Amino acid sequence: MPYIAINKHNPFGLTLRQQLFIAHLVTAIRMGKPIKPKECIKRVYDVKTDATARSMASEYLSKPNIVKALQHELKKVGLVGNNSKVERRLTEGLDAVTSNGMVDYTARLHYIQEIHKIVGLYNANC
Repeated sequence: MPYIAINKHNPFGLTLRQQLFIAHLVTAIRMGKPIKPKECIKRVYDVKTDATARSMASEYLSKPNIVKALQHELKKVGLVGNNSKVERRLTEGLDAVTSNGMVDYTARLHYIQEIHKIVGLYNANC
């Protein structure tokens, strides 16, 4: 596979198909559809089986440059990062109350755990 240069037009050194994979994934997420990397691979590549598509999606999502590009695109469209849709939803959860107006400590704890998972401070296996 030829080397893809990193430049101002391609800051993550992605191939055209990798860029299309990310674009399809971000579009699905923005539209509120389930996150299905396998389906995005199938839209970009002519794969013969679902197993091949799953394998390719897994490989793509383990490459640091693809993950960074995906994070960049999600920030660009306002889904993650400061003042993002995710941040607003998590903030709402920190103020959770029950239907009778009492503080919902269980819901608040779950939201705090999710925030810590996102920033890498929480390990559910401990």
